[in-house]
Amino acid sequence: MRWPDRQLLLLALPALAIVAIVLGVTTQWQSTPPPAPQSALAQSQEADYFVHDAQIRRYDATGQMVHSLTAAVLDHFPDNSAQLETVTVTRMPGPWQLRAERGEALQGLNELILAGNVVVQTVVQDTVPARLHTDALTVNITERTLASLSPIRMESPKTTATANRMRASLDNQNVELSGAVRVAHKP
Repeated sequence: MRWPDRQLLLLALPALAIVAIVLGVTTQWQSTPPPAPQSALAQSQEADYFVHDAQIRRYDATGQMVHSLTAAVLDHFPDNSAQLETVTVTRMPGPWQLRAERGEALQGLNELILAGNVVVQTVVQDTVPARLHTDALTVNITERTLASLSPIRMESPKTTATANRMRASLDNQNVELSGAVRVAHKP
């Protein structure tokens, strides 16, 4: 290699190193996800206690279980509300199971707002298993209803349905879809 070529190579190496550093920092900055926004509940007050692997069961006056709730983490707040991580709600009575990545319990567990990959498993028409998928779901324990204003997808062995909204009764397993409803039946 001739002397002028070596000088050019020696001058180009620092420039290439600077370009590599800038590209590396830019790539890392773009691939780092922004922090998850905290809910108004978490921003307005501090938890008074927390529970890992929480299990809560509610019973009616006759001793029958109304529902069971489990959460990997439960942060309780002084106003009797809670934030939940990795939530599962079962029964209420009937063949219902709800799972979500996170949730917020309002009014002392009388209302749950579930979010993040919400999956509802139930039985429709007395024997047909069904699964609903949505991003957010409100569970009203007092009124015994489920509602979602987020797009949903409902699947059963012979039917797939999508809609913009959903409302369901926990008592009679009626599921009402609305807004751009599309249904496909499998043979």
